[in-house]
Amino acid sequence: MPVGARATHQESGNIFTIGYDGQTFMPEISETNTLIIRNDLFECRAHFTRADRDPQTGAVGPLPCR
Repeated sequence: MPVGARATHQESGNIFTIGYDGQTFMPEISETNTLIIRNDLFECRAHFTRADRDPQTGAVGPLPCR
């Protein structure tokens, strides 16, 4: 994901900015989650669940965006 793309958390409506290495920080997630990631050139969706989180770091991914 390019730096500056916007990720909308479909479940909450919260919007996050994609940073370096295609990462973003989400303070809260749902049991099931969809991110709609877009910029001026594209839109894609990434899906994940709370169970996908790393128990040590809380990180999820990398995730495919289709």
